Amino acid sequence: KIAVAKWFALLGIQNTDSSTTADVTLVFRTPGVAAPAATITGISIPPQSTYYLNTQTSTLPEVTGLGDWKGSVEATATNGVKLAGNSIQFNTNNLTKGLHNALTTSEQANKFYLPLMHSQGSQTPGFIGWLGWLAILNPTGTDITVDIALNGTNLATNSPLNTTVNNLLVPANSLVEFQASQAPAIGATTRWKGSVVVTGDSGATFYAEMTNARLLGAGKTNVYYLYKGLQSGSATTIYFPYFESTSSYRSWRVIQNAGTVSTDLTFTFYNFDGSVAATTAATGVPSGGFSEIFAYNETNGPGKSWSGALKVESSGSQPIQGYATMCNDGALASSSFDLCGTYLGITE
Repeated sequence: KIAVAKWFALLGIQNTDSSTTADVTLVFRTPGVAAPAATITGISIPPQSTYYLNTQTSTLPEVTGLGDWKGSVEATATNGVKLAGNSIQFNTNNLTKGLHNALTTSEQANKFYLPLMHSQGSQTPGFIGWLGWLAILNPTGTDITVDIALNGTNLATNSPLNTTVNNLLVPANSLVEFQASQAPAIGATTRWKGSVVVTGDSGATFYAEMTNARLLGAGKTNVYYLYKGLQSGSATTIYFPYFESTSSYRSWRVIQNAGTVSTDLTFTFYNFDGSVAATTAATGVPSGGFSEIFAYNETNGPGKSWSGALKVESSGSQPIQGYATMCNDGALASSSFDLCGTYLGITE
């Protein structure tokens, strides 16, 4: 995303090679449009150096000519040098900001698991709460379709609400954004929360990532976090090297069952000296479903003044995926959060 509704981006591309200059081309792609919106060529990045592009201050005609635009950016080293990169998105109205890690070609897949998505009444006037946006990027030259399975709960009735959106078109070389409210069974005003599984048609590969944003209204700092879609694997144990449950920093863990049958989860909290601070559990997590737990108020958890490491194990050889989100409980946000960060669990 570059600039729309006071949103701007700082894009960083690093040349990871120690001796060769990277010859880089940037391609800007508009959602739903196969042809590039703009292309910047001839970018030379010296060895182990970084190229920065600030879309708020850039005078490049390719960038300024885009106007009020959002989409995806593709960075390619035409001479084969390996690159790394990310972008920081920020909003000048309410100081909302977040980090987007670059996706590499090896991260394309036919199926992705996204442990948590919010849709708490996205079209309600004056909405305040959490919202989720699923981004699906097709980097190939062929149109594809995907099925989106949403497994969750109607928060108003506390009852299961599972549905699937079939054959969503993702055009060639393009990005599609999806909200759970687009599913007819959920709709524009239902307060829903759940997990997502995205499956492409036969042979199709794509990228998927999730953004969950907390909208708080005028005078407060909105926050959001983003995480990459997780590929199906065989890991039954995942680790979070740092996890915190204090009055200053609040942590959530979200674990999705990527297996074929339900599973039980065991959470082991370790102090920094390796001793066990607490052990808790979640039972009966369905296939494709998720467990979300706020550690600060967790029954029999590590308490409200703890930090350390966390190990998550599943039962019955069912593979799991997950991430942890940590938010600071800051005064700047008027009894909310100043900033949230997320990282994926590490597998063995």
